[in-house]
Amino acid sequence: MADAAEIMAVLRGLPWVGIIIALAVIAFSWAGLQWLDKNVMDQNESAELMNKMFTEGADSIDPSKREGFYGGWTDDYFWNQNAEEVEIMLWVPEDIKGKEIRIDVTSKSIDATVRGKAIISGPLCAAVKSSETVWYLERDFVGGAKPPEPGQIAVSITLQKKMSTNPGTHWLELLDGDESYKGR
Repeated sequence: MADAAEIMAVLRGLPWVGIIIALAVIAFSWAGLQWLDKNVMDQNESAELMNKMFTEGADSIDPSKREGFYGGWTDDYFWNQNAEEVEIMLWVPEDIKGKEIRIDVTSKSIDATVRGKAIISGPLCAAVKSSETVWYLERDFVGGAKPPEPGQIAVSITLQKKMSTNPGTHWLELLDGDESYKGR
């Protein structure tokens, strides 16, 4: 009986095996790129959407006609998602200090408080990896977008989903019972 090394040596000697493997890699790569192109919003699209929302107002966007928008907004925040992450933008006064912001995330809930006022508070609609949550103050928006009101900046919060999603399984709300969702 031949061992694995002998079998591999014989297969390597056959030129068609290498060609078939190379073609399979090319085909799967092409198919994967096509899926990504169709189902994932790139940073430019996200920046354009946020720019439009901030310059023309949130109501100017018709998400039912936009590919790649799977989020929503309220007067206090905007959120969107991709397969792995949920990004939340809270609007805060531009003179805010980091110590005046409290962001608490568990695997099942979020509490975001600014100067003692709860902006987002409640159970998330799905689990996240709380230890991978990142937040920061964002004074310069991508794509030249401006906050909805003069004198405001954003707190950007990124949540890592515990389970990846796709457009058919994306979150339909940020919080349980949240009516901010405007996506497709």
